Amino acid sequence: MQSVVLDFILSCIINEVGIFQVSSASLKSFSNEMFRAAASAGQTFETAAKVALEFARQGAGAEESSKRMTAALQLMRISGLGADEAVNSITASLNAFSQEALTAEDVVNRLTAVDTKFAVSSKDLANAIQRVGSVASDAGIQFNQLLGLVTAAQAITARGGAVIGNAFKSIFTRLARPQVLEDLQSVGVATKDASGNLLPMIQILKNLANQYNSLGSAQKSFIAESVGGVYQVNILKAALADLGNGVSIFDRATVAAGSSSGYIQKRMSELNDTISSKLNTSTLKLTELFSQLGQTAFGSSIKGGL
Repeated sequence: MQSVVLDFILSCIINEVGIFQVSSASLKSFSNEMFRAAASAGQTFETAAKVALEFARQGAGAEESSKRMTAALQLMRISGLGADEAVNSITASLNAFSQEALTAEDVVNRLTAVDTKFAVSSKDLANAIQRVGSVASDAGIQFNQLLGLVTAAQAITARGGAVIGNAFKSIFTRLARPQVLEDLQSVGVATKDASGNLLPMIQILKNLANQYNSLGSAQKSFIAESVGGVYQVNILKAALADLGNGVSIFDRATVAAGSSSGYIQKRMSELNDTISSKLNTSTLKLTELFSQLGQTAFGSSIKGGL
């Protein structure tokens, strides 16, 4: 009963201090949504509350916090990420690619679809996004394209998402330098269109991939170091090797991310069909019941005391 009382005190404080400017009915609805989301994702109510509070602190309203909380709990379930990592991954994706008007559900659906179809985990994809998302967006790389690049690099090199994300951050930064673009032009790699406008960065990478094998050994070494630097050459070469293929992992992963609607619900349904998940759901239902009883029995006196 003590935990029930404490949960209710916390809900009162949240409402009073203005993290959520909502009515008591709306707050109750939000609490119910936390129970539902936790049950569907196989997580505890405490975890759901922690995740929801993190999104609320970022300035999201009750409705948006609820949606992001649900997506984060699902991402935790399929990827093994901790609560903070899941929150940071979704936040980084939404902030970096804000021009694409992504929702938290979109992000998790796309990660899940690529995870399901290719030899890359949602955890690696999420870790990469945290490190390179904003730089990739500034470079004109779309969210689905970034997933495709990370997937291709991971499939070929077997490096982790954090390493790949940092590598692409360096590659994208270098590719934006005028001197590097001039170096590419000097070996026959097109970087501008017929009107003299700079091509999208993903197209420049594809042009380099198509031209790379025809370069001499010295030219390959020079270009690889100019674009990738000393420590990112392996990731760069892996990406170029894939982009130069007729049917690349990059293209297939990008398409998979773009047609990912409903993937997370299917995956969660499969994961939840286990004894442990059903037991957790039953526990949450009991917790919700006692919470409601606690609010009914102690609500007015506790709020008056506060």
